[in-house]
Amino acid sequence: MNTWKEKNFEEKLGPKIDEIWRKYFGEYALIKRTTYENFYEENNSVLDRDFCIDSIIKLPDGPRFTSQEKILNHTKKSYKSITLEYKNNRPDEMKGDYSKILTDLYLFCYANEDGTEIDEYWILNTFNLKIFLMKVGIDYLKENYLRQNPPPAQSNFFAIPIDLLKEQDNIIIYKSEKWTEKIFSYTYRRYQFWKKI
Repeated sequence: MNTWKEKNFEEKLGPKIDEIWRKYFGEYALIKRTTYENFYEENNSVLDRDFCIDSIIKLPDGPRFTSQEKILNHTKKSYKSITLEYKNNRPDEMKGDYSKILTDLYLFCYANEDGTEIDEYWILNTFNLKIFLMKVGIDYLKENYLRQNPPPAQSNFFAIPIDLLKEQDNIIIYKSEKWTEKIFSYTYRRYQFWKKI
């Protein structure tokens, strides 16, 4: 779970995230996002806190997609890694996103230098990402990719290199400014499934 400071940074770029989703799901996609203002309305706090669902994207003809969205400052761009929180408030060993994430998609972004645009992003298939990380194994992940947030933060996280994910052909659905057929295929299969119900 992000801090509200991080969330505020991401919220400023919310319209840019909407542009990304509408680019792929169509201009009429309805996007419901958890924000500071609506966190305690309806089930937003449960979706965010317990399942790491930042947004629900609903297409006009029915299908819905859930997403986690993370935007890092441009100063982190050189690391070329996606991040997943492992433990939050370490003295209490609270589970982080790694254990709780239950979304269809994971949109991971780097902001530009002045924090007004999204400079680079990846759309990941979260299910396939979780299966891959499970096969890699928690011990290997902890030994090689576990990082500690600087004080006063008490959480830690996995920094998974993008290059490691590129070696798998079913995790990265899309990288910014490079069209592939995978997102269309994934969306169309989901559309056909929901259309039959």
